[in-house]
Amino acid sequence: MQDILEFLSVLADSTRLKIVGLLAQQPRSGDELAAILAAKAPTISHHIARLEEVGLVSAEAQQYYKIYALNAVALGDYVDALTPAHLARRVDLDDTIDANAYAAMILARWLKDDRLQGIPRKLQHQRAVYTWLTSKFAQNVRYDSDQVGEIVEQWCHPNFCTELIRRLVDGQYLGRLADGSWYWRADSPIAQQADFEARALPIAQSPDPLTYSATRATARKLDPAGDYAQLKPKVHVPDPDRERKLMAFRLKRGQRYTAQEIDAHIERYRGDLEGDAAAIREQLLSEALLFADDDRLYWRDEINF
Repeated sequence: MQDILEFLSVLADSTRLKIVGLLAQQPRSGDELAAILAAKAPTISHHIARLEEVGLVSAEAQQYYKIYALNAVALGDYVDALTPAHLARRVDLDDTIDANAYAAMILARWLKDDRLQGIPRKLQHQRAVYTWLTSKFAQNVRYDSDQVGEIVEQWCHPNFCTELIRRLVDGQYLGRLADGSWYWRADSPIAQQADFEARALPIAQSPDPLTYSATRATARKLDPAGDYAQLKPKVHVPDPDRERKLMAFRLKRGQRYTAQEIDAHIERYRGDLEGDAAAIREQLLSEALLFADDDRLYWRDEINF
């Protein structure tokens, strides 16, 4: 930046700026410049020396005079250095400037253990948060809806995931096909091309797009030889907590049952639960999925999944 600062400092003088303008018309001697500007020769010499320091003026001896000429190439280089693109590049390369400092300050307010805890109301804060979340997606690949959900859930509180996905799409941080089947980073270089076709992008491999999900299984039924032709089989993972909740939920709320009726109900719906019916009944009681009165009649209240 120092060269630009010196250039601007030299031009930040009305006399020197006039000299540059006069030399842009044609080369001139120091006496001619002094006469035109109604200035003394030493004053003109001083200003010429400053312009020579930054390479804007060159001198050529002709007989008894020095003829000064504008270095148009040097002036053009300085003008180019003041374009937005060039200044932006200079800032990027400047080790003393952290362009992400403000975004980092905002994220520090909204992240806890590297997970987003809410959606800001201020637009500047929203942009910082959405940009941060978009960075979790790779460029030039496509994601199905399950992959997008898995990524967002990894970095955000579950209460805000669905809303955040919608906002990333509405804000054009993520592109999405009209049928909602595929997503991609809107700033991907390939996505900027005129003939861009989202389905031509390779499928992102993280999270694994071949892990079974109902959405992917449905897509495979519609196109058996398509993207999900090699979809992994559905893996049954026992979930004892959910099994116990479902078992209690199948009882009529508020109705009284004997121990024998409860045990018969358990045997019918036990699924993957281990242990005898009496042990499972006691576990239902301990988890407040089942209640018993003094007459050892059982009932269930509301079940929260």
